[in-house]
Amino acid sequence: MNIMESQMACDLLLHVRQWFDGFQLHNSPLQLAITDGVLVDSGPELNWDANRLIQSDGILLPAVTDLHTHPDHYASRFGSDPDRYSLYAGVNQVVSQGDAGALGAEEFVDRVITPSQTDVKLAINISKYGESRGGPSISTIEDVDIDLCVAAGQEFTKHIVAVSVNVSRNSCSRADPEKVLKLAVRAAEELGLPILYGMRRNADWPIDEQLRLLRSGDIVTYCFRPAPHSIVDATGVLREICNARHRGIVFDVGHGCQSFNFDVAEFAIQSGFMPDTISTDLQRGHIEMQPPHTLVLVASKMMAIGMPLNMVLRAITTRPIEILEFDNDKVFRNGTPANFQIVSLGDDEQVLTDCLGSQRTGKILTSEVVIQKGKQIR
Repeated sequence: MNIMESQMACDLLLHVRQWFDGFQLHNSPLQLAITDGVLVDSGPELNWDANRLIQSDGILLPAVTDLHTHPDHYASRFGSDPDRYSLYAGVNQVVSQGDAGALGAEEFVDRVITPSQTDVKLAINISKYGESRGGPSISTIEDVDIDLCVAAGQEFTKHIVAVSVNVSRNSCSRADPEKVLKLAVRAAEELGLPILYGMRRNADWPIDEQLRLLRSGDIVTYCFRPAPHSIVDATGVLREICNARHRGIVFDVGHGCQSFNFDVAEFAIQSGFMPDTISTDLQRGHIEMQPPHTLVLVASKMMAIGMPLNMVLRAITTRPIEILEFDNDKVFRNGTPANFQIVSLGDDEQVLTDCLGSQRTGKILTSEVVIQKGKQIR
């Protein structure tokens, strides 16, 4: 029974012929009735009068989440406007990878989360400064303050979904990366949150030693970086990476400007290693790029190297929600916020390029319709 059975008029009615339930793609009709930003009814054939009707041959998706972005376009050196560059491009919810640390968390909530149409969450940086400075987020160990991090996490618990720590040379210059990660894990344990982790290269600190410090549910981003950070060797996916996945460590794409390599990703997928989540690492440096750096484009790259469509769609919809334990409320459930996407899969193959200039060809996913809180954004 729908929640508005006495009022058979809705603001918006969606008619689609294909839809994804978080696990499977269905080639059957589905209609969704939306009123006041909420899904009020769903089924193959509804009897509602609608103020507006959208009919599409595309694929209806539940809310799309980009697990690794930089939406702080005020204070972060990497930031880009989430409404303009994420929501309009087909993403309902984004997670900031460490744009703000404890000292900037309140400002991040006030200036980014609150005014945005996009649902924005924060993986709080273990550096108290976040990405607000010009250089590395962690220059010395003094930049890490567990007490401040935990206090901010407790104050803004509604908005903070993980603790971000990147110990690459660019982000963690003179501080001991092992010490930094151990402190981040302590903070995450106190907050009951996962780690969103950027690894150090193997030559500086063995990957096996890094991964052993992570817990089940922690997330390794930039998982398809080229050497010297690669998760594969000539024989396949590194044993320590496979062992980490067996222990429940999660692996995220985190494409970025330098962190996605077709050769690494293709070899990993051919070896049976699929990423858990697909993300853009969208940042200021992508704004002028053509074609635009979008989540559906990164998803298309994964399909071009052998990741099945169902797994790709799951990696940008329900899987990130499960990992970060957002309010799930089940897919297409009456009474939940009406946040949806309709995407199309083109027939023609196009050229796709990685961060090093290597290319593949494949069919392209395109965001056609964006619904956020019941309103059509595009």
